[in-house]
Amino acid sequence: PKPRVVVIGSHEDPVSRRGSLCLGADAYLLRSELLDRLDPLVEKLFSTGRSQRQIAISESLGERVRRLNRDATVVLIDDDHVTQQLVQFLLTNAGYRVHKAGTGNAGLALVREHRPDLVLLDVGLPDVSGIEVCRLIKADPSLRNTLVMHLSATHTTEADMARGIDGGADAYLTLPFQKEQLLARVDSLVRIARLEKAMGSNNAFFDNLFRKSTLGVAYSTPTGRLLAINEPLRKLLGLETWQISGRELTDLATLDTRPSIRKAIRSLQSADGGVHHSDTRFERPDGKKVWARITIFPQNDEDGKPSNLIFLFEDITPQKHAGDIRNAMLESIPASIAMLDREGRIIATNRSWSAQFAGCEISGRSTSTGGNFFDYCSMIPGASGARLQNGLRGVLRGESTQFQFDYARGEGRDQRWFRLIASPVDDQLAGTGLLTHMDITEQHALEGQLRQSQKMDALGQLAGGVAHDFSNLLMVIRCNADMIARPALQSRTRDHCLRDIQSAAKRAGNLTRQLLTFSRQQPMEPVPLDLSRSVSNLLSMLSRLLGESVDIRCEIPDNLPPIYGDPGMIDQILVNLAVNSRDAMPNGGTLTVRLAEVSKRPPPESGIDEPRRWLEMSVSDTGIGIPPSLRDKIFEPFFTTKESGKGTGLGLSTVHGIVRQHAGWIAVDPTVGAGTTLRIHFPIYAGPDSAPSTDPGEALAHLHGNGRGVLVIEDDQDVLNGICKTLNNAGFRVWQAAGADAARLIWKNHGSGISLVVADIVLPNGASGEDLVEGFRTTRQDLHVVLTSGLQSEPDRVAPDHRTRFLLKPFSLGELAEEIHRCADET
Repeated sequence: PKPRVVVIGSHEDPVSRRGSLCLGADAYLLRSELLDRLDPLVEKLFSTGRSQRQIAISESLGERVRRLNRDATVVLIDDDHVTQQLVQFLLTNAGYRVHKAGTGNAGLALVREHRPDLVLLDVGLPDVSGIEVCRLIKADPSLRNTLVMHLSATHTTEADMARGIDGGADAYLTLPFQKEQLLARVDSLVRIARLEKAMGSNNAFFDNLFRKSTLGVAYSTPTGRLLAINEPLRKLLGLETWQISGRELTDLATLDTRPSIRKAIRSLQSADGGVHHSDTRFERPDGKKVWARITIFPQNDEDGKPSNLIFLFEDITPQKHAGDIRNAMLESIPASIAMLDREGRIIATNRSWSAQFAGCEISGRSTSTGGNFFDYCSMIPGASGARLQNGLRGVLRGESTQFQFDYARGEGRDQRWFRLIASPVDDQLAGTGLLTHMDITEQHALEGQLRQSQKMDALGQLAGGVAHDFSNLLMVIRCNADMIARPALQSRTRDHCLRDIQSAAKRAGNLTRQLLTFSRQQPMEPVPLDLSRSVSNLLSMLSRLLGESVDIRCEIPDNLPPIYGDPGMIDQILVNLAVNSRDAMPNGGTLTVRLAEVSKRPPPESGIDEPRRWLEMSVSDTGIGIPPSLRDKIFEPFFTTKESGKGTGLGLSTVHGIVRQHAGWIAVDPTVGAGTTLRIHFPIYAGPDSAPSTDPGEALAHLHGNGRGVLVIEDDQDVLNGICKTLNNAGFRVWQAAGADAARLIWKNHGSGISLVVADIVLPNGASGEDLVEGFRTTRQDLHVVLTSGLQSEPDRVAPDHRTRFLLKPFSLGELAEEIHRCADET
């Protein structure tokens, strides 16, 4: 056919318009007019010269068909670009999805990929003929039902059309065609394709329903004579297929259920019969009775009258026998089970319940059916009986959803442990409760053994870690003591050795404080504290503690506000964190301590809701970091990544405990391979300053006894010798006693010359240093006393008296001198 030409211009140009039309163009359009004018122009161009339309359909009918066909897929195979664009434009506007190709092989690939509803196929293609492409489509089992319509502008004779149809095509359309022609053909073919697919799916559905369903399925005449059944139904009824086919369904049901089935079938024979549901009992040839829930619905003909009936059978025998099955289950359970009413009366029990309470001396009739279980609870001694009653009443009254309680019965070797679990029954039995009663004596014993084993493991780990740390401290003390014992040792070296011994003793004291802080027996002695000064004073000790491989950096701004804290505990926080950082940097690295005043909102677990001002101390290292799997465990007691015996696992746990004691909180910023930063936040202190305390070292230098009498009572001989030696050198007249009897004898003979007693609270043979000195005070009211102890709980026992002081071991001689000075000041 003569090609149609439309010239498109970007702007109105009269010369171009006239020139295009003179050269034979059919029209000249501006780009801005395309959307409005192109569609009617194309329709006009292709209808020119025709005296009448070849096809006419109602516009509303076409729209209805297209709504049904919406989103249908069409593959267009045509080598003519103009035809491709035209057909795609028309079909896309009508709601179809179009995929196009210019060759037969490319089009065949598209068909196999998209599985279209319709293929529009040109007859004359450049690589392979359209007739051959159609044959290949129809020969493919997965595509044989795909509809194909040929399009051709050159093969337009009757013979060409016959050849295309004989080749397998479902329709043939020649060009040129009108828009309505193409859409009508496509609409019709797509609708046919979709109906065929739906029918195939419908047939497959019924085939699956009949052959693959787990439900029993039967197909019958309108009167109920069975024509076919599936395998599940045959097994349900226990009959062979030939024994069922041709029989009435009512012949298979028991006599008492036949009338309801006949009535249902008669009602379904009317046009408005609907669907029938019923539970029907059948008797099998082997004598067993089975229950089936039957659903019956008609299959109507064109006049709406039932042509057949379809039956669905669901085996509900287990549900019908649920009562028997439930009773069998209850009887087979080893746990003792009983049901109570609202007043506590026992409605029913299983065999295990009766057997468990048969030998119970205190149960009597209260645990049998008809008895009241509350009577049994009242006979349980102690508070257990009352708790049992209160918990059960809460369940029976609907106040709680479950109650569980473990209690013991009997004493000594005859003692048995039991667990009672009570829960309400469903709404149909409101006001009743189900009790489960189990003997857990063996489980209770195993749990006790497990707890003891865990306790011993923890103590073993703790003992190993403490032994390791104390061994290192004792090694420092012994090496330096051996050095001092050398006669030719220089005085400067001796001074260094003495300082190392003092440092090791202080570290040993800190380790003891760490253990007791963990056990919550460390007394806290807070004072207004300049954290900047505390950190600066501790840095020199940290450098010796961490070694030369760790570079210590400190960032402390000026004029930071004070905190209210225990100086020793704050030092302990920094030492513990520094040691952890050193262990995380086995090849050396940098430890950075920063102080800053910040305003933050604490995390929810801190218990503090509003943001506050804090003094933040951050300790950062360049170590290996903390793996994500361990981040939730680092503050747990005894948790350590070190080898057995290489640490107590109390470092960070102690830090956490001290921070909480100071009303602060701690945050961790770990990055695996890039170090760890711990940020500790202390509340800023806003109260009055405290009076400065005496320097212990200065007190020792100015300690002068001037012949005053002192009685030292201490059961540890080394401690006794050390204290007495110091007091003798300071000019005191010293008496020493290793126990209460020796102390009483000395007091009897020399008490008038003794003005001060230094006594350990815990003495051998159960004696008490506190009781001993109180006896001395019956004859000397002005006696001053310094009590000592290694137990952190002892300060709470000391009477609040200005004549009585307390020193916690390990203490320095300077601290002892300070307390003696205070006694002298008050004399």
